[in-house]
Amino acid sequence: MNEKRTVRDTLRREAEARLVSASQPLASSRSAEELLHELQVHHIELKMQNDKLRKAQVIIEESRDRYVDLYDFAPIGYLTLNRDALIAEVNLNRRFARLVAPEDHDRWHRQFVSVLQHGDRQSCELALQRVDGSRFYAQLDYLHKKVRDTSSVRIAFTDISARRQAEEKLFKANALQNAIFNSENFSSIATDAKGVIQIFNVGAERMLGYTALEVVNKVTPDDLSDPQEVVERAKTLSSEFGMPINPGFEALAFKASRGIEDIYELTKIRRDGSRFPAVVSVTALRDAQHAIIGYLLIGTDNTARKQIETERALLDQRLHEQQFYTRSLIESNIDAIITTDLSGFITDVNQQMVALTGRMRHELIGGPFKDYFTDPERAEAAINMVLSEKKVTNYELTARAMDGKETVVSYSAATFYDRNRKLQGVFAAARDVTERKRLDQELESAKLAAEKANLAKSDFLSSMRHELRTPLNSILGFAQLLEASTPPPTSTQIERLRQIIKAGWYLLTLINEVLDLSVIESGKVTLSRDPVLLIYC
Repeated sequence: MNEKRTVRDTLRREAEARLVSASQPLASSRSAEELLHELQVHHIELKMQNDKLRKAQVIIEESRDRYVDLYDFAPIGYLTLNRDALIAEVNLNRRFARLVAPEDHDRWHRQFVSVLQHGDRQSCELALQRVDGSRFYAQLDYLHKKVRDTSSVRIAFTDISARRQAEEKLFKANALQNAIFNSENFSSIATDAKGVIQIFNVGAERMLGYTALEVVNKVTPDDLSDPQEVVERAKTLSSEFGMPINPGFEALAFKASRGIEDIYELTKIRRDGSRFPAVVSVTALRDAQHAIIGYLLIGTDNTARKQIETERALLDQRLHEQQFYTRSLIESNIDAIITTDLSGFITDVNQQMVALTGRMRHELIGGPFKDYFTDPERAEAAINMVLSEKKVTNYELTARAMDGKETVVSYSAATFYDRNRKLQGVFAAARDVTERKRLDQELESAKLAAEKANLAKSDFLSSMRHELRTPLNSILGFAQLLEASTPPPTSTQIERLRQIIKAGWYLLTLINEVLDLSVIESGKVTLSRDPVLLIYC
């Protein structure tokens, strides 16, 4: 009221001022003059009010246009519902969800009834359905309005699909974070800035045997570690950074406190006193001003990996020993050992091959096999023969050394495969047969000499048969004739004849035995079966 009165007084003063400036001579009557003055003032006042009203109308129309623009082009939806939940007003520039999603329809209706009954401002989140059938989440803010006897509900709704998606992602991230943090496979220990344990997860309880109540706000992580290793770590860090670092939690978190990634191995001590190796990762926790507010230590039990590493080291040692043993066998072989690929290029050799060719091992590997023999085509054919027939034995080649020395070798080879039975190449052994060739020549010479001796023996035996036996038979025959002649010989003659006959028969027996041995050696001996009385056996 005061504001309206002030406006009216202002208009009257302005009207009177205009009247004075445009004053005319008045009638002689005082009352008529006053009446005319009053009428003129009211006329001017009405005229001024009319001007003010026109200006106000323009301002109102402009304000209304701005309101309509704001209402229609607002980033959120506005609508007004009557008591029957019918739309009375709506800003139509955006797609409007004319239907609530079926699963949220009951909840929306209960919310609407609650707003009508209680008349307060309420809000809820619902799934709405666009005209094209797509859905989105919206936050609905309800406001109950009552004009005279008419009730209505004004609703402002905001598309919160992006927020809901962000919340779902955050929820999943939190769930994942909680799953990781509460994993029994990882020890997660969070401390304050001084290193006192504040969080001790399930994995830490399982690994170390303590409950969270036993350690939280009571101990630091270094109390659960091997003290000697902590001391050694402090010495190592002091030497590395050139400054004294105290044994204890400072040694465990020193690098992390300076923003350096720190993952190390440490022996942890369980509640029962048993020990186990652990791999620990330390991260500094900072606030918005980057000040350290604590540390996060994530550890894993390294026992299984240690065992695997030990077993692997043992296996590697055995493999090394086996490889050394195998290599020793290859190197100690009297034959030159060569392996080639499928194209005939050397992939490995032993020391005997080095000695045979006069070339170093690295000079031989990678070179063609055929290049180290006097007949390359025959050597190449040997490789191809192995690849086609899988095996070759006693294939003679002549190796040529760097100094020109030639060595006859007996080449034997076979194909070899990997564990998947895939053909890899040729494994060959070349044996120096120079000595054997010499012995073969000597043997051949000895054989020829023996054959000549055997022929001489045959000639000798033939001579014995004809040249010795025949005259001996004549001597024995004449001696026997002299013994039986008439007149009979004297006793002295008979004694001499008997000696001749006895010696003759002895010599004949020897000749017959020699001849019998020659028959046996020639394999032409004959046997005769004669009955013999057992009494003479």
